[in-house]
Amino acid sequence: MTEASAEKTKDAPPQKKGGIAGLLDRADRFQQGRRWLAFPFAVLKKFGDDKAGNLAALIAYYGFFSLFPLLLVLFTLLTLFLGPDSGLAKSIQDSALAQFPIIGDDIQKNIHTISGSGVALAIGIVGALWGGLGVTQAAQNAMNEIWDVPKKQRPTFVESRLRGLGMLALLGSMTLLSTVLAGLGTAGGQFFPLKLLGLVGSLALNFGVFLFSFRVLTDRDLSWRDVFPGAAVASILWGAAQVLGGYYVNNQVQGASDTYGFFGLVIGLLAWLYLGATLMLYSAEINVVLVNRLWPRSLSLEPPLTEGDERVLRRGAEVEERMSEQDVRVRFEPGAAPSTGADTVASGQTLPSLHDHEAPAGPADAGGGPAERSTAGRAASIAGGLQGLVRKETKLARQEIREAVLARVQGAAALVGGAVLGIVALAFLSQAGARALDGLMPLWVARLLVTVAFLAFVGGAVAFALPRLKRPPLVPQRTKRTMRENLRVLRGLRRRRSGTPSDIRG
Repeated sequence: MTEASAEKTKDAPPQKKGGIAGLLDRADRFQQGRRWLAFPFAVLKKFGDDKAGNLAALIAYYGFFSLFPLLLVLFTLLTLFLGPDSGLAKSIQDSALAQFPIIGDDIQKNIHTISGSGVALAIGIVGALWGGLGVTQAAQNAMNEIWDVPKKQRPTFVESRLRGLGMLALLGSMTLLSTVLAGLGTAGGQFFPLKLLGLVGSLALNFGVFLFSFRVLTDRDLSWRDVFPGAAVASILWGAAQVLGGYYVNNQVQGASDTYGFFGLVIGLLAWLYLGATLMLYSAEINVVLVNRLWPRSLSLEPPLTEGDERVLRRGAEVEERMSEQDVRVRFEPGAAPSTGADTVASGQTLPSLHDHEAPAGPADAGGGPAERSTAGRAASIAGGLQGLVRKETKLARQEIREAVLARVQGAAALVGGAVLGIVALAFLSQAGARALDGLMPLWVARLLVTVAFLAFVGGAVAFALPRLKRPPLVPQRTKRTMRENLRVLRGLRRRRSGTPSDIRG
């Protein structure tokens, strides 16, 4: 279908409908014409298109089986480094369990530390940590699904596990910071500014966690600005869930306990995890719709489609690209009418045809010489040109690989530096948290300021390193595209010489 005919079809006035269909049609046009309605509806519809409810259930399922191993690791490390009777260790445990209203105390009763020494203890911790990676894998899969990341671009087994470990380290740091913020409220007593600082700090902490998670868990080149709106909404929703979610979980646990007894705790925990995963995915869908301009959407997928509908359908097809050599193109045509003219691609451009790459006529062609001489001369000219192209493309490929390796070395160096500073920051943070829980004292305030400074350096190092570890790719993409175009031209010349149609489809 040509671009002109596509525009004509899309701009054609809709037929008037009566009854319920007409009412729905008018409601559809009403919401499409008002951004304050069109955008939320697009988010809801994208959530349904992605089957994000199922993705949230998968996160809750793996979260349930990852929660106890992760808490086991946390409690064991706290006991190992701070002692079994440490007040700071108890406060950190309470901060971690405070993320689960109503059922936190019941969870604590069923969590114990890993016993043993030496190699056995290390193996137990590593095994529990490996078991806790399940929820990070489910979260990565969900983010890649809602962002429509092609399967050929998704992380490998090792990359996904490394990202999962990074997320677990972030969650551990969040637990320590939340302990300090809880200490602010306790130490401040009736001093309102300190209580307000603790509340604002909790919101900022949640915002930072979601901001980092939305970017790191998605295997797509996103900026901090791209994930900012969803992170802001997620932090507010999670804060509200901490306050109001207790009622939701309490009802779930109470009703389930009356019927299922002890298993009511399991149902309540799964309900809470599902609620949190759903809030997170809805917030992430806000980023997806904003960045890709996937609104307005129509109530149904019947023609005429909106631009948002077409973008969603096109991206949904491109997700199935599994190999670097695979290139999925999508076009929209009315009914089963055959396509005429050049195939339109996603950007509105046309696929190149052989007429764009015709070789110049040689002397034999001008003088009406034999076809054999013309073919031989043309083949010799093509062969000579290809030799030069291969040399240039090889040089370009080497340059691309050097640039990619240098970027990854820079990113790895920044991450190592950030990790060292992070360890120092955690040391100061532990001491600051201990003093904060005992009371408001100048020493812990000073150490807390030093901790914040170190964490700022760590954040800068991570922000510098992540883009360089993601791009440019080690495979020379520009060279691959250029060589693919050269091969396309050669195939077209061969088909034309043999008398086959000259349309070349990539």
